[in-house]
Amino acid sequence: MTITVSADRLWAFAAGVLGACGVPADDAGTTAHILVEADLRGVHSHGVLGLLVYVKRLRAGGVAPTASVTVAADRGATLLLDGGNGLGQVVGTAAMERAIARARETAVALVGVRNSNHLGMNGAYAMMALPHDMIGFVTNAGSGNLLAPWGGIERLLGTNPIALAVPAGEEPPPVLDMAMSQVSKGKITLAATRGESSIPAGWALDKQGRPTTDSTEALEGLLVPIGGHKGAGLSVMTGLLAGVWVGGLFGREVRELFGPPEVPQQTGHLMAAARVDAFMEPAEFKRRVDAAVRELRSSARAAGAEEILAPGERGHRLAAQRRAAGIPLDAAVARKLQDMADEVGLSEPRLMAA
Repeated sequence: MTITVSADRLWAFAAGVLGACGVPADDAGTTAHILVEADLRGVHSHGVLGLLVYVKRLRAGGVAPTASVTVAADRGATLLLDGGNGLGQVVGTAAMERAIARARETAVALVGVRNSNHLGMNGAYAMMALPHDMIGFVTNAGSGNLLAPWGGIERLLGTNPIALAVPAGEEPPPVLDMAMSQVSKGKITLAATRGESSIPAGWALDKQGRPTTDSTEALEGLLVPIGGHKGAGLSVMTGLLAGVWVGGLFGREVRELFGPPEVPQQTGHLMAAARVDAFMEPAEFKRRVDAAVRELRSSARAAGAEEILAPGERGHRLAAQRRAAGIPLDAAVARKLQDMADEVGLSEPRLMAA
């Protein structure tokens, strides 16, 4: 069973919940925007569902309500920021804004972030570069270890998602946003929240490293990396870049998002923005990207495939539909969110009737 909520109402609800936890209005609005953007694009595992853990961490002191973002190092085309243990969405937005501003001067800019928290949907930050005729890149590490080194059973590696966004002209801009696991833990958490005991095969392993379709065993076990050893290897490398290199955590140092809520996570991020005109005039680049997207879409399909889409195209379509018709939320999830809002004292707006 689902309920349908307008994007504006869902944003007001999320911002209101965060505000009730002491988050300044502008920061609450920024975080709510990133969460709702995920729900609009169908990435519910990184949408308003995240409030359930963010509020716990805010109230327990594990996340600072006010993000005090400071510059730790400034070297030409690179910046290192300290997130002040603020909400990842606030810190991440500030970091990509800095990357875009610096790239105007240096053509390419790289921004590292330490002492932050869970980012949510990485693609939202990569897409911030698009209106500026820039390419956006984002990866992060340290939001929780859910993978094992290839051949192992100990949680030492993160899902460490990467996102790339490329400007286009008339076509939807290609946006790749993927984790190093077959699915995010959020999808399994969502299934468990809905009361679904079974998940698809190939998503997860139990504590002993054996394949499982039980959502409870999966939450206590491991996620399956994409491409086997290749996904595990990518997790190591992104962890070294967005964790170790920026002064964040790696391996056994990492603190779980769903761990003790009073303990700061000290998550690391790495973001980049690159001006299209560093290599090519933007109008020509966008024309060629449009042509590439159309070539992909019109290419020969395998048996049973209804259509071929460019990366991010499904999410782009879904967001347009949901902005017009509203966002469907699982009723069980909406009830948990409403109970949480009642607990923090938010009277309006409501997701569900009292």
